[in-house]
This record gives sequence, structure tokens and C-alpha cells, in this order.
Amino acid sequence: MAKLLAQWQEEERLRKEREEEERRIREKQERESFQKELSQEWNDKFESVCGTLRSSNLNVERELELLKRQIEDLKISQKQGVHPGASTSTQTTGNDALLARMLQEHEDMKTSLERASGACKKVESLEAELRTLKQSHEEAVTEAEAWKKEALKSRNKRSRLTISPSSELKMPPATTPANKDRPVTDPSQLQQLHNLEVDALKGEAETQREVERENARLKEELGRRGVEKRTPMSTFRERLDEVETVAGGSGLKTNKKKKVVGGNDDTKENVRDAFLREARKEFRNLKNDDVMEICLKEGIKYTTLTETVSEIIAKRADRAFGKRVVVQEISDDIAGGAQVDSRNDGRDSVTS
Repeated sequence: MAKLLAQWQEEERLRKEREEEERRIREKQERESFQKELSQEWNDKFESVCGTLRSSNLNVERELELLKRQIEDLKISQKQGVHPGASTSTQTTGNDALLARMLQEHEDMKTSLERASGACKKVESLEAELRTLKQSHEEAVTEAEAWKKEALKSRNKRSRLTISPSSELKMPPATTPANKDRPVTDPSQLQQLHNLEVDALKGEAETQREVERENARLKEELGRRGVEKRTPMSTFRERLDEVETVAGGSGLKTNKKKKVVGGNDDTKENVRDAFLREARKEFRNLKNDDVMEICLKEGIKYTTLTETVSEIIAKRADRAFGKRVVVQEISDDIAGGAQVDSRNDGRDSVTS
């Protein structure tokens, strides 16, 4: 199930990468076509303006040449003095008026020529500014594309950050972008994949639980074996005698013969002995208030600290391992008295 899910995720990732690559290529082509159209339009406008200015300059130059020739002719006619007498004054007056008009036209043409040259310089400056803006725009677009590619790399830590739109998105696209339809996913296929994943997780959880149970069993068995090796039977008997001595409040020890009724389980006794040792360690650092609180919880009457602690430990051991094997204690004095009584009974019977 995990392999199928990983394969499906890998296919989805490859499909998304292909779609993203196709989208970037399509956007790049649209941007290049838009830039070509914009450049062509600007070039056409610039050529038309330059053509108009060139034609006006040619017309001005031709008119200037014509006026220069007329002025030269008038100067020559004035020097030669073709009509003498009264007619001379009339001709001179007419030539002066014509000369003044031609000079005025010359000044007007000169002014228009200066204006045309100023317009040409302005168009050239606009063209240079347009080239600069176009170059800066291309550099900005290239830098934005480089940053986007760097951010979309899988090994980049910042690949999940939101990327601001590049500068070309501010321009109106040449064509209306087509709507992208979301891929249709079969719900039954998704449900099947989900069920397979759930089954796989259940199997893993069950296996984990079995392993934990086996580990707990092995730990318990190792603990029992360790207790058996560490604690011999004699040590248990000695500690039991010490507890009984402390509980009885007597420091004297009597030699006793013990008669055990029922069978003994060495392993169980060893575990019980280990439990008693741990309980004594636990109660070693407790105060009277803590012991009294435990007595209230477990329903034990508080007498003295030592006796109460021994009673609590014994009660907990009985609750954990069951009651101790019944032991009948026969002291030496009682055994000797019984023997004397039996002999006396014999004598009495004989005498009777």
C-alpha cells in the first residue's frame, strides 16, 4: 500500500511539474510575441515621424535654394540699372517690396527649419529613452524568471514561500488566457487508496502491539531469572526472621523448628522477597505524616512507625502475590513439654 501511494504521489508530482513547465513556456512565448508587437509598433511610428521630418526638410531646402537664386537675380538687376529715368524709381520700389517679402519668407522658413531640427532632436532623445526603458524591462523580466526558477527548486528551503508576480503581469496580455480545468479525480479510486492505507496502518499497529507484548514477557522472565540468581533461599529466611522480630517488638531470638504445611514455590518466594526489599527502600525516606496518610488509604491502624510500615508492606505483598504459605512454629520448650506430657501419660496409663 505504501509503495502504491508513493508511486501515485510521484506521478502526481511529475504531472504537476510538466503542467508548470508548459505554462511557463506558454507565458514566455506570449510575452515575447507581445514585446515583438510593441517594438514593431514603436518602430513604425518612429519611421513615420522621421519620414515626415525628412520630407519637410527637403521642401525647406528647396525653397531656400529658390529664394537665394531670386535674391541673386535681384541684386544683379539693381547693379545693372536696366530702365533709366522716372521708370527707375518705380522699378526700384517694386524690387524693394519684393526683396522685403522674400526676406520675410526666408526668415519664416528659417524659423520653421529650426523648429523641425528641434523636433528631430526631441524624437532622437525619445528613441534613446525608449531603448533604455526596453533594456531595463528585459533585464527585470530576466531577473524575475531567474528568481522564480531558483525558488521553485525542490532543494531550496524557501520553495514554499509565496512569490510576488513578475513585472510582465502588469501589462495587458495580447490574448485572453484560457481557463484551466481542474483534473477530474475518481472518488472510488481515492477511497480505495484510503482503505489500503488504513489497512496497512492497522497491520503495523498490530505488529507493534505484538512486539511490545513479547518484549514485556521477555523482560518479566528475565527479571524472574535474575531474582532467582541474586537472592538465595537462606537470605529470604533471614530477612523474614528480621521482619518478624521487628514486628513482635522483641529483641530476643528463639530457636524454632518450622513445619511447613503445603508446597513452596522458590521463584514466587524470591520475587516476593525482592518486592519486600523494594518496599522497604520506598518507606525508608517517608515521614510519619506520609505513613499515616497511607494508613488512611489502606485502612490500617497506626501504632508505631516500624510496626505500621511492616504491616503495610506485608499487606501489599499479600495483595500482589497472595497470602504466605502457612507456617506452624513449634518452639523447643513446647516440644519438650509435649514429650514430657506424653511420658507422663504413659506412666499414668501404666499405673492405672
